[in-house]
Amino acid sequence: MTATRETRGKAKQDAELSHEHEHEAKKQKVETRGRGSKGGKKQEKHDDDVEMDVDEKSGNGTAVEDIVDQFEEFVDELKEHCSFEELKSIAEENGITSDLPLRMLLIGLADQLFYGPLQTCPLCESHGTHAGVICDGYHYKCSGFISEWTMCNYISSDAQRTDGSLKLPKKLKNDFLKQYEKTHDASKRPTRVLAAGKKPFLGMKIALSGRLRQNQSAYKADIVKHGGKVADAIKDDVSCLIVGHLDAEGGGGSAKMADAIEKGLPIVKEEWITDCIKKKELLPLETYDLSKNMPGESDIPWDKRPPGEEAAESLMAELKLVGKRGVYKDTNLEEEGGKIFESKGIIYNCAFSMCDMVAGINDYAIMQLIQLPSDVLYLYYKKGRVGDRFHNSERLDEMDSHRTAVKEFVKLFEILTGNAFEPWEREKKFHKKPMKFFPIDMAPGIDARAGGLGVHQLGVVAAHTQVDPRVAQDLKVLMSQEVYRFAMLEMGVDAPDLPTGNLTEFHLHKCAEVLQKFAAYLNKPETDELNHERMCLDFSNKWWSLVHTTRPFVISDIETLAETAAPTLESLKAISVASQLIGDLTGATLDDPLADRYAKLGCQITPLDHDGEDFKMILNYMSKTIEPVKFNDTEFKVSLQEACMIDSSGTSSLKDLEKMSNKTLIWCGTRTSNLLACMKLGMPPASIQAPVSGYMFGEGLYCSDSAARAAEYGFTAVDRPEGYLILAVVALGDEILELTEPQEDVKNYKKKHVAIKGLGRKSTNEKEYIKWHNDITVPCGSLIESGHKDSPLEYNEYCVYNPKQVKLHYLLRVRYE
Repeated sequence: MTATRETRGKAKQDAELSHEHEHEAKKQKVETRGRGSKGGKKQEKHDDDVEMDVDEKSGNGTAVEDIVDQFEEFVDELKEHCSFEELKSIAEENGITSDLPLRMLLIGLADQLFYGPLQTCPLCESHGTHAGVICDGYHYKCSGFISEWTMCNYISSDAQRTDGSLKLPKKLKNDFLKQYEKTHDASKRPTRVLAAGKKPFLGMKIALSGRLRQNQSAYKADIVKHGGKVADAIKDDVSCLIVGHLDAEGGGGSAKMADAIEKGLPIVKEEWITDCIKKKELLPLETYDLSKNMPGESDIPWDKRPPGEEAAESLMAELKLVGKRGVYKDTNLEEEGGKIFESKGIIYNCAFSMCDMVAGINDYAIMQLIQLPSDVLYLYYKKGRVGDRFHNSERLDEMDSHRTAVKEFVKLFEILTGNAFEPWEREKKFHKKPMKFFPIDMAPGIDARAGGLGVHQLGVVAAHTQVDPRVAQDLKVLMSQEVYRFAMLEMGVDAPDLPTGNLTEFHLHKCAEVLQKFAAYLNKPETDELNHERMCLDFSNKWWSLVHTTRPFVISDIETLAETAAPTLESLKAISVASQLIGDLTGATLDDPLADRYAKLGCQITPLDHDGEDFKMILNYMSKTIEPVKFNDTEFKVSLQEACMIDSSGTSSLKDLEKMSNKTLIWCGTRTSNLLACMKLGMPPASIQAPVSGYMFGEGLYCSDSAARAAEYGFTAVDRPEGYLILAVVALGDEILELTEPQEDVKNYKKKHVAIKGLGRKSTNEKEYIKWHNDITVPCGSLIESGHKDSPLEYNEYCVYNPKQVKLHYLLRVRYE
């Protein structure tokens, strides 16, 4: 037997590992409780004319409400008498996908046993595949998949049923089903009426509480008249609790409200009832959610909170999992000396993510074996949405032996992923399965959001270092937690439960593969709108499964991909490099950790004298080519604060560039969070090709002769005025190809040309250019109109494909004000 140990912030505890299938179905309670559908866009056939009289009869002459009651009783009986494996076998016998959560499969099969089989999905038929349609009580949905990442997005308010009954497998030995098959008369089966028209609340049980604008008895009459039932108490079958604004804003003291909060039931505005009746449809409960105004707000999923509140929570949240050897913080076992168990070269610590916007799934999972100094092993497991304490599954079990612990860990991995554990852990062999998790491959070390310098350490670490004070000023910023927390917050990949800032090269390479395939698809014209929607859904689900976010969305064009996913991948690569470099700086600072990390950086940083010629040249160059940075409706002026010469051992030197022609000093812009990686390894190439600035000519390194363009990249946020720019010496060659946009496949440019110049609408005045250190051109001319009025680029951009042509030369700290 295993002894269960309570954890801080513990939600529901699973009865045993074998019940994991039921936990996967938890998210489907929105459908079985009668909540409105949620998730991504779906291809839907609307039937706005579906209306029913209050006394309308179903096909066999029985009132609709009575039929609904009979069906609910049948669902309960089916659940009681049939196992999950038996349900799966029935589904497979009838061409219905069995890779569905238990509750979805139960409701879908109950519908077809009771009301009759449904025809196959017409959308899948049109794409050469076959999948069964299931009904959730509100819509008819396909049970199949676009791919292993995405459920089919077919949804309809109407569907055709076939004659006869569902086939039961010959090998099935279930007395309840055998008896039902004998007694059920398919010719007298009722006609299913969905919750729509005048009966939007069919199948729902709604509870009322507190001071409502309309008398509760009037609301009860409305709910019953439109197909629903009114619950006197909060039980598992209740769909939602209706409360008035005064109760919600006042903290809600009723017993019903307390019970609803404990059970995680939706607590919604009373307008939901009147709006559903007025619009003759079941409206999403999330739109009317009052949870964000309720006490205990920290227990609300992050995606249900206002973005500003989510951001504040993210910046203050403790990072719970820092890397491959990090013990999950909520276990409290690290404080007792607990470490991740390792055996025969395997580290027993896994993180997972799964996003399917069609199915309404956006979950993460954690599983660890934690070894205490006493040699006792604990199995920790958690699954759910970020911040959703009430609905997340969580357990911490003391194991009998090492052998039992490993066996349970491997079993749980297979349940969560559908894959074997050791082939993944040793060889990265893994095949994604429908409705299953994909592993997040964590790197050793510590995510920079946790390992970087805390706010209270910044002054101390700079005071106790032998590094030049001006250099230390920049290093302490670049090695602080704050930089990486803000960067990942801005990208929306800041979940504290996953070490997204500390990923392996394998995982990042997988992300790059998905991104590049997505970009290649979006760059080609697509005339089939339906296929385009399905492809974008599938690619977006892949992306957000690999790069977890609390607010996934469908990326449907190349511009959005270039503005969101591409820079996110580039930053995550850089942040993972920074995490490995920074390590753990949260301890004592007397041993000069700043000097230690500076040495590991491998980049000499030399501050420039403000009276020196280099600084004056940079100041002149910047003043002529800078323009205010626009953010929303505000313009920010950019001023130079400090400048340093940098010489990285990981990139080319000026000596390496001596024999190359047309060396030019031009601007590079990047996020502050990417700077450590840039200084250690050099500027990274663009991750995709897209018809926007910084990506137009493919996977090259981009610079500009305008400080204004670089300053746009370096801008962080209105409340963080400091940023960084880079000046690089770039060997452009003697034959630069000048274009306003690509004229052929950009892959050809990489083969044929040393450099591409993208001609912007604004250019620098060539008459004002100067030579620096004999043979380096400084294009420090004033910004003027170029004559290329139709160019998609505002400023000139240079693209080179060989990193050996680039030498990062100056690091500039600037201020936006």
